[in-house]
Amino acid sequence: MEINDLQTTLSPSTIVYIPQRDVLHGFFTTRQYMLHYQALAGLPRDVDKVDKILEAFGLADHADVKIGDVFRKGLSGEVMRMHYTAFLHN
Repeated sequence: MEINDLQTTLSPSTIVYIPQRDVLHGFFTTRQYMLHYQALAGLPRDVDKVDKILEAFGLADHADVKIGDVFRKGLSGEVMRMHYTAFLHN
């Protein structure tokens, strides 16, 4: 499957669950979260890959924006959904 020139191993029939309420820590930026999950998954730190994913999902302008939570202003709900989806490709 290809999304905005980004190759992925997910097939169109892949089903994922994206929660209605955000369960991310609000103090991370979008880029920091993607790098954090690379580390948790045991993957090497790859800022270039993260930036390509953010660009493919239209999140490049939000790369340095804090996720936000009930105490911090951050990403809008729509952008947050794109962020969750981009995680799948990291």
